[in-house]
Amino acid sequence: MKNPVTPSKVEKLILLGILATWAAHGPQWQMLIFLLAGIALATWGQAMMRAWLEPVSMLPYLDQGWEKNPGMQQEMYEKLRETEAASKEVMAVIDRMVREKHGD
Repeated sequence: MKNPVTPSKVEKLILLGILATWAAHGPQWQMLIFLLAGIALATWGQAMMRAWLEPVSMLPYLDQGWEKNPGMQQEMYEKLRETEAASKEVMAVIDRMVREKHGD
């Protein structure tokens, strides 16, 4: 992954609120489990979103003569191939969720 996932200001404020609550009322282990699961889900979601938005990174090629540059064309093709693979992953997850909810 090129860009590391970093927490947003809102995520930092939520964490600060949880830590303040722990300091005032003592630790709640269910809250810790919920927090860790949320962080894992958010990290996965951000990584998937970066993969989905990968085609946007091709916009700079549009005004650089990509039509006559096989190297640029190959880079664009690879980015599109990676995006298509990520899209198939997302559809597989959605299909699995539907099957789990409604049965086969």
